[in-house]
Amino acid sequence: MFSPLSSGPDDVRLVGGSGRCAGTLEMLHGGEWRGVTADRWSLKEAAVVCRQLGCGSAVKSPMSVSGGDETEWGFHIACKGSESAVKECTMLYSSKIRYPVGVVCSDSVKLADGAVGLSCSEPDEMRLVEGNSRCAGRVEMFYNGQWRKVGADVWNIDKAAMVCRQLDCGSALAATKIKSDGDVPEVGVLISCSDRKMKKCRPMRIRRIEYLAGLICSEFLLQPNISVSTPIRESRSLQGPEVFNGHSFTITCSTQPQYPGGSFHLTLPRTGRSDSQEAVSHSASFLFPTAADSHQGNYSCVYENQVSFQTDAFQDVDQMYSNSWSPGPFIYNFSSESKPLSLIVTDLDGAAAV
Repeated sequence: MFSPLSSGPDDVRLVGGSGRCAGTLEMLHGGEWRGVTADRWSLKEAAVVCRQLGCGSAVKSPMSVSGGDETEWGFHIACKGSESAVKECTMLYSSKIRYPVGVVCSDSVKLADGAVGLSCSEPDEMRLVEGNSRCAGRVEMFYNGQWRKVGADVWNIDKAAMVCRQLDCGSALAATKIKSDGDVPEVGVLISCSDRKMKKCRPMRIRRIEYLAGLICSEFLLQPNISVSTPIRESRSLQGPEVFNGHSFTITCSTQPQYPGGSFHLTLPRTGRSDSQEAVSHSASFLFPTAADSHQGNYSCVYENQVSFQTDAFQDVDQMYSNSWSPGPFIYNFSSESKPLSLIVTDLDGAAAV
């Protein structure tokens, strides 16, 4: 059930905030103040509210979460953003609402004593949790002052790719979804990542979600470390680690604990070949009994591990255009390479190898 509305000059206000220029939005109709729903809410509508109240520009358009039943009557509005007052917006009707909206205007940062405060726009920050890596796990967005779970209603590998880029985690290997715990769906946020010109995903609306969004990015494994040790403690080189002709040295590959197992591959200089060892306690040591001129050059460690992710369903890059999902788990062979180690071989009398 909807009813048309007519607006007067004092028909909007912001309540419950830090002042008259920030808070939950209410509109006056029929002598009663009522909330506004989040279904069609954006900074365009918020800009009109700030303009009408003489509060500067819109900084935020947060959605609050009541989690209650749709028993309160409130308003839906949609504006172009250029209107001088809410009454000029093209859509205006009332219905039952669950999620009221808020507005933060730029003038809300002005303090009573004349000092100037600072109010930053919503960061829309993303993070991944419960995945043993900052580049894999369940997706959360920081919105309206708290971290919220992201719903999988409109989730896919294309959106996962944008989140991976936003987090500087490489490319997306899979989008995942898992059923929310409990009999009652959780309250979370739906996000939009559909516009390829967007630099990051944006919140769409707050709602109850049955399935939670997750993802796995290509930069899942931490970068391994590489180091060299020698029984001779003397070192005179300023150009890098130094070992000595005719004496032993050991190159160690290691990584931070994420998953057990895996293997290390030590890439050797000049030849391009590599030696391999299974990881023991997240490391492997490669012994060279006698250093020679041929050992001088750049070394690197490559760590490989197969990881299985428990999830109800996943969508990988091969399913990007089919809109199909596969049952979990998602299994992938990961690899990560260390920074290069430049090793110098010298004689004990100080002459370096060439």
